[in-house]
Amino acid sequence: MKMLAAIIGVALTVGPANADSLRWRFKNNTDHELAVKLYSSDRRNQNWQWPTSSTNWVLDPYDITRTYDISCNYGEKICWGAWRTENTTIFYGVGHSLVQPCTGCCFHCGQGDVPTQNLN
Repeated sequence: MKMLAAIIGVALTVGPANADSLRWRFKNNTDHELAVKLYSSDRRNQNWQWPTSSTNWVLDPYDITRTYDISCNYGEKICWGAWRTENTTIFYGVGHSLVQPCTGCCFHCGQGDVPTQNLN
């Protein structure tokens, strides 16, 4: 019985099998400050975003390539959006709040690093 309890205890401490990560790279080639955010398309109803639902990453004009690693669920569809900090109507990718259509702006967690996104 003690052996069974030990086995069950170990099984309960193991993390989720579907946890994974995704590496993103962004390069701001513009003369404007840009905000960048990642959105989970699969957990949209939960407002799942990176870095958080109330913050974003900022890329300075002509900034170096910035790298962001996120934790996500294996196979989860993650989309990127960027916009000028002074004017959210000028956007890249899916824009602010995941509302713009975009081809090539979404990638799946656990299927390799995302190519560098050059924002021009």
